[in-house]
Amino acid sequence: MEIRDFLIRVKVGTNLSIKKQYQIYQEIRKSPELSIAEWIGTTKLIKESQKDELTATLQSEQLTHEIQINEQSGGILTILDEMYPKLLREIYCPPTVLFYNGNLSLLSHQRTIAIVGRQDDDELWGTSH
Repeated sequence: MEIRDFLIRVKVGTNLSIKKQYQIYQEIRKSPELSIAEWIGTTKLIKESQKDELTATLQSEQLTHEIQINEQSGGILTILDEMYPKLLREIYCPPTVLFYNGNLSLLSHQRTIAIVGRQDDDELWGTSH
């Protein structure tokens, strides 16, 4: 299993917290030879009652399609990628996956600015259009 793909599948296909996603990243990189099903079957990070459903979700064609749509809408960067922001990697519990839109090469400049949020923030806060 490719760890990068696994991290993206966990991010897009689940509602796990950033902390849980980072714990998964720390554990999975120790055993990159395991398949998704093998890792889920052996980990203690996932409740036994959730393992079968999680395995099915992470291996589904629907999730593969959803990831492809995300990739077409912008970019996906993981903590494993060279362009992942160095300072962000050093914070407590960094996000394992970032979705971006724009010029990724600007991250290598000394002065950077990032705008973080969702396109539907108005809906989140109940603001009407």
